Amino acid sequence: MGKNNRKFGPRKTRWTKSKKRIESTFADSVRGRVQVWTTWYGEGHDTLEEFWLTFDKGRVVSIGAGTFYREVGRRLERLHEETDATAFNNRDALSGMVFWTAAEKGVRESGLLTPEEVRRALSDYPQLSIDDIIGSKNPVIRAFGMLDRRFGKRRVRSFDTAGEHPLVRTLHGLRCEAERSQRTSGQVLA
Repeated sequence: MGKNNRKFGPRKTRWTKSKKRIESTFADSVRGRVQVWTTWYGEGHDTLEEFWLTFDKGRVVSIGAGTFYREVGRRLERLHEETDATAFNNRDALSGMVFWTAAEKGVRESGLLTPEEVRRALSDYPQLSIDDIIGSKNPVIRAFGMLDRRFGKRRVRSFDTAGEHPLVRTLHGLRCEAERSQRTSGQVLA
């Protein structure tokens, strides 16, 4: 076993099992066409995780910790420009946390997620009923519900994505596209 395999073996094993469990919930039209991936860059406290989905081997969703925190940094800079510089530069930890919290909240409201949020949501996902999935306030759980075989074809077609998180809209679109291609390829839909 190589050095990297020893180092990341347990993490990789846990992810491989989770990946199989998650992908086993997918509808026939997307099974094998949509795949869930994750990787880690760096070591120790500097480790950054990336999570992505592919559809017919092309990357369609990418959620990276680096992307999320770069955007938080950009928002912090804008907050600095918009507010009294003395308040922002205050070395008081509480003052800094107020700015950080405001910047992070703005990034979350824009629709960006962290890989950690995705991983946490997906660890619970396979045990949930389809009604709990569709009724969830968590956009990751709702989004994966769009790919779930328990979310039937009629429900997929009638689902209104207005006001939904961008991830929900993206995965709903993938499922609709997959159902259309399955229908046009001559396969019978139930």
